[in-house]
Amino acid sequence: MSQRDRYSADQLAKIRATLKDTLGEDAAKALENLDNRFVPTSASSGDDATKPKKKMERPTAASKASKIDVEELARSGEVGKMVEALSLVLEDPIKVKVLISGILNNGETKAMHLTESLSKVHKFPDLVDFLVQKIVSFKGINPLVESLKFATASPKAMRLLAQGIAEQGTVNHILRAIAGAPKNQDEAEVIWSMEVIGKGSIDQILDAMKLIDPLSPGSVILATGLINRQGIQVEPLVRGLTACKDNPKSSTLVAATLCKMIDVPALISILEKYLPDKCESAEIVVSKLVHRCADSSTRNHDMVDAARYIKADAMAGQILALGLIKLDNEDILYRGYKRLPANSMSKKMTALAYIKKKGKLMSLRTLGKEGWDLTKDAEAIEKATRVTQAHSNQQAGRQGALPG
Repeated sequence: MSQRDRYSADQLAKIRATLKDTLGEDAAKALENLDNRFVPTSASSGDDATKPKKKMERPTAASKASKIDVEELARSGEVGKMVEALSLVLEDPIKVKVLISGILNNGETKAMHLTESLSKVHKFPDLVDFLVQKIVSFKGINPLVESLKFATASPKAMRLLAQGIAEQGTVNHILRAIAGAPKNQDEAEVIWSMEVIGKGSIDQILDAMKLIDPLSPGSVILATGLINRQGIQVEPLVRGLTACKDNPKSSTLVAATLCKMIDVPALISILEKYLPDKCESAEIVVSKLVHRCADSSTRNHDMVDAARYIKADAMAGQILALGLIKLDNEDILYRGYKRLPANSMSKKMTALAYIKKKGKLMSLRTLGKEGWDLTKDAEAIEKATRVTQAHSNQQAGRQGALPG
């Protein structure tokens, strides 16, 4: 009988009375149908029908966990169920350890079970170590790579995974690991970088330089491997410089090697397209450019051209300004002054040098009030010029352009 058929005897009596009062003489047929159609339910069932249903309470994680007999589950040997149960007992470290022990000591356990377990207990460093030791004992690279993101709680585990990937994987596997590894894993990246420069092609080294954390020591290893490849050409060095420009040590190595191989127009092109002003490699490129141009009077105008690509108030611009000043040419000084970035120390240096050479009155006509305002603090500009000279000598000496 459906819910709508259920009426208690009291309810049917009320219906009968209502029909009789409402229909009057015509009520007989309706009452007959009422008697044939409905059978009174018991009071208890009627009461149940009229009472609102209570919402079923869902069991909480704690209630589920309390019902799990982890000892029995571990003895059962059902690895899948043990892994599944881990999610329910995470609030109880003792139960977690019992399940992990059961998983580790089960002969049916596969790498996929261990990786899934690791993803659930990654906040327990001691358990991470045990699981990773077991994972690396299996053959197969994918579980190792997949486990990287869950092993950060333990440096030891990360090292084991890195070594396992380096030993079992190809260079492409290592590149995949570099790309997917969590940040700030210097030890792992050093291991992988060594493998890449040992096994990889130039293109694979360049790929690794793009993927690796820019500030990782692995970036320096990759740069060292790149510049020492036999027969290395300009194009890969330019790509390498672009990839490691945010690491001062790596970019310095690549820039110094590159500067020995290219002419002045190429140096300007690199400054224009590949390097930000505020990096040490830009200082090396500008230092080499200044040295090359100073050696050839026909190249003096190239320094003025390079000034167009100095966009920031940085040491690279000051080294270029110093080179312009040393040419001791009014026209070149003025043209360089006009192209250097506004209100930068490099612009102030060229303005002060121009005023000294041209004379105050004549330079006022040329530079105007802006030039005079820039040189108000002549003492600070002179000090910056001396600092720039020392820094320029250091950079030039580093790459063999001048005595070190």
